[in-house]
Amino acid sequence: MLLEDVVGADLVLLEDVVGADLVLLEDVVGADLVLLEDVVGADLVLLEDVVGADLVLLEDVVGADLVLLEDVVGADLVLLEDVVGAELILKYDSPSVMQGRRDVNCVTNWNVPLVWEGTFDPIVVDSIYKKLNPRIAVILFAVGKYTRFLKAFIESGEKNFMVGFRVTYYIFTDHKEEVPKVALATGRNITVLPVPSATRWQDVVLGRMKWATIAIDQQVRREADYVFMMDIDSIFYHRFGAESLSRLSAVLHRAFYKTTRAHFPYERRPQSQAYIPADEGDYYYTAAVWGGYLEDMYKLVKHCHEQSEIDAKNKIEAVWQEESHLNKYLLYNKPTKVLSAEYLWSAYDKVPEDIKVVRISQLVKNYAEVRPNGGN
Repeated sequence: MLLEDVVGADLVLLEDVVGADLVLLEDVVGADLVLLEDVVGADLVLLEDVVGADLVLLEDVVGADLVLLEDVVGADLVLLEDVVGAELILKYDSPSVMQGRRDVNCVTNWNVPLVWEGTFDPIVVDSIYKKLNPRIAVILFAVGKYTRFLKAFIESGEKNFMVGFRVTYYIFTDHKEEVPKVALATGRNITVLPVPSATRWQDVVLGRMKWATIAIDQQVRREADYVFMMDIDSIFYHRFGAESLSRLSAVLHRAFYKTTRAHFPYERRPQSQAYIPADEGDYYYTAAVWGGYLEDMYKLVKHCHEQSEIDAKNKIEAVWQEESHLNKYLLYNKPTKVLSAEYLWSAYDKVPEDIKVVRISQLVKNYAEVRPNGGN
């Protein structure tokens, strides 16, 4: 083993590794007195020359069965890039192929992750995506009286949503003067975009695909790498992080994730572009939270908007508006990651045992009061 393979440099001072002004090798390998110059006074040093073996494990050097880098340099979490200018090394539990969640399914039948608490390590996931430094857009609609939900959503998002990442909240509203001022972390912003008022909540829902298509095309494409669509009448309670990122991530609807396709509220009328035959379907996804890579999301929202426009010309409206079109699209353009109902629960429902953590939840509200046409 070459020492350069260990530390990634032609000449390395041990003081750079362990953070001391002068380190005697006796402290490391148990010799009576070894000067550092004897060890590193060459451009290329074989580790076997240092400790007298043909093959040396770190445990052989420091006399332990298992040595973490934290044990060498005295820190709880050490970035190798800080030590030797190389790739990232993190402290995390050893992964296992024999242990994990056994009470739920963790992979779809098209072999993509089905994400639950206990199926990922946040330290590992965040380290992967933070190297990419992605820009994440959150598209929100606060039309009419729904502006009242903005403050709690954003404040809770600052504590739990993609913490440490660059995030922009794109707020579509007809009352920009009601957008609250909220303290945001560095690299996080709010952009307000105008939309017309609506007389039916169904028009707000269907309009989301239209306005998202326009905004991505005209502005968001230059400012984001990933896009999430989220309902504003929700609050984050726990981590909603980089484990949710993929080309296309969909969330299981809390009311239907334990049932089969025969019970899904798909659009069953052949006259609608959202029609799904009775013998087809994977899961039923919520339209309250979903996201993905910007270009994949653009294709999705544009397609669903176009399909709803065809329906409108044919004087039919899908049973669950944009959610029906979303489910049709995702059936034939399958998500690359499926998020469990942890990623959108509801305060109306009791939390079952398999939901170990509620990451975001819809609020209880008086629909008749907040919706322009009441609860209907």
